[in-house]
Amino acid sequence: MFFSINDLFREVSNIGKTSHVLSGRVTENVILASMHQPTTNTLPRVSVIMATYNRADVLQKCLSYYAGQTYPNIEILVAINGSTDNTVEMLRLNYPDVKIAEFKKGIGPLALNTLADLATGEYLWRTDDDAYPEKPDTLEMAVKFMQENPTVVALSGEILERIIGYKTVNYYPFRKEYPVDLPEGLPLKEFCGAAAMIRREQFIQCGGFWDQFYFEELDLSIRLLLLPNVPRWEMRYTPWIKIVHENAFFGKGNQSKRWKLQLSQSIRIQWKYYPVIFAIGRTAVVSAFMLVSGLSHRVAFSEIASGFWSSLKTAAYTWKYERIKVKYSDLRRATSTRSTIRVHLSYFLQRIKQRRQYV
Repeated sequence: MFFSINDLFREVSNIGKTSHVLSGRVTENVILASMHQPTTNTLPRVSVIMATYNRADVLQKCLSYYAGQTYPNIEILVAINGSTDNTVEMLRLNYPDVKIAEFKKGIGPLALNTLADLATGEYLWRTDDDAYPEKPDTLEMAVKFMQENPTVVALSGEILERIIGYKTVNYYPFRKEYPVDLPEGLPLKEFCGAAAMIRREQFIQCGGFWDQFYFEELDLSIRLLLLPNVPRWEMRYTPWIKIVHENAFFGKGNQSKRWKLQLSQSIRIQWKYYPVIFAIGRTAVVSAFMLVSGLSHRVAFSEIASGFWSSLKTAAYTWKYERIKVKYSDLRRATSTRSTIRVHLSYFLQRIKQRRQYV
C-alpha cells in the first residue's frame, strides 16, 4: 500500500484519532494542573512530557530540577508506562501538580502521544525520566530560541552523561568541532529524545511517535521535516542547551530483546520511506552492522536468527501497511545525504568508545 505526501497528512489525522482513543485508556489519575501555576504574562507555555517505568526514585530527583526552572509557565506531564512501583504515590505526595497518565501495561512511545493530547503548551519539551536540565534557565533559553526562529520546528540540545564524568555523548553529528558562538544553532535532521523542544501543533499534525521505542525520534523527525511550510521547516542543534543524563538504565534489561528491537526498528525506517532498491541496500548495511553488534554483545545465535527473521516480517509488514511514498529529493532533504555505511560505522565506533569510558 503506497501513500503520497498528501495521503500522509490524511493518515496523520487518523493517527491523531488513535491517540485520542489511547487517551481513553488513561485512568482517573489525570491531574489537570501545572507545576508552575499560570501567570498573567503572555509567555507561551512549555509542556514537559516524559514516560517512566519503575524508576520512582530517579524520577523524583529529576523532577526537582524542573521545579527549579526560572521559566514561569511550565506544566509537567508524566506517563506511567506499566509501572508496578510507587511512582503514582510519589508523584501525588511530592509533585501533586504534575499531570499523570497511567497505563496498566507499557505502550511505548504512544504514551507520549497521549501526553501531547493532554498538554496545553505551545511547545513540548520531550525528555526522559532520568534526565534533567543542567541550568535553571535551560527551558527559558529554549523558548527564546524557538520564538526567535519561527521556521525551526524542533531543537535538540546536548547531552551530558553523568556516569562518564558529565562528558558530551550526543555531539553534533556532521563535524566534531563547532564554533562557541552559535546564536542560530546548527542544522540537524534528527533530535535527541532526552533534550528536545518541539512545536506541539506540528507534533500532533504529523501524528506523533510510532508504537515502539528505538528510532522513534528519527521517524518523527522525517515526518516533521516533510510537513508543508513556507519557508520549509528546519531542525537545529543547540549545544548551549544542555541536559544531564543519569543513564539509570545502564547495565539493565534483556540484551537480546533490546538488540532485536533495535534491528527491527532500524529496518522499519528503511521500508517505510525509501524506494525498494534503496531499502534493500540500506537493509543489507544495517543487517551487517547489527550482526557484528549482536556477536560482540554475545547475543545467542538462536536469538540472532530469530531477530533477523522477525526483521524480515517487519520489513514486509511496513512495506504493505505503513509505507509513505515521497519524492526522493524531499526524502534526502529530510534525512540528510550521509551514507548509511558512514552513519552506522560512526555510531558503532562511538559506542565502542563509550563502552571503554564506562569500564
